[in-house]
Amino acid sequence: SVTLTSPAQSVQKFGARIPLTVTTDGGKGTLKYSIILIKEDGSEEALTSGQSSSSYTFTPRNAKTYRLYAKVTDTGDGNRTVSSNILEFEIEKGLVSVKGGKRITAAGPLTYGQKLSELSVVNNAFISTADGSDLTGTFAFNEPDLVLPAGTHNAGWTFTPDDSSNYEILHGSLRVTVNKAVPVITQY
Repeated sequence: SVTLTSPAQSVQKFGARIPLTVTTDGGKGTLKYSIILIKEDGSEEALTSGQSSSSYTFTPRNAKTYRLYAKVTDTGDGNRTVSSNILEFEIEKGLVSVKGGKRITAAGPLTYGQKLSELSVVNNAFISTADGSDLTGTFAFNEPDLVLPAGTHNAGWTFTPDDSSNYEILHGSLRVTVNKAVPVITQY
């Protein structure tokens, strides 16, 4: 018999690497291992074919459900092939964080009358929490046209990854200082 196992839980975040191991109850000759992906339409794709190693690391390509099984061919038994059980993994959208674990901060204050969208920010680089890879996307304030009164405020922001089918949207807030405007007196 052939068994496919993994120490990974069946629900994973996008970017996870899933270790797989094939075990058998013996064989008469050299064993060749293949890991097979069952596609959504029922067709199959060999992720590995005829490998001598019984271990494989599966890296999902997208956030969705994957079904995998193993085939083992015994070269000493007339190339007899036996299939394993099917493992299913649900890959959820990956998490996003601010690069370096930093906080997004204002580069300086606004002056009363300026819109929130005019505020420059620092540390607005984002990564995948699974593997630390840089993510591109759009950073925007939740209320970009808001004009805040003088004082200190929290302003909400949203980072939308370009690859939003595989990564979650990240929300946060930052502290904004708004200085009083200097009155300008115009003579007529």
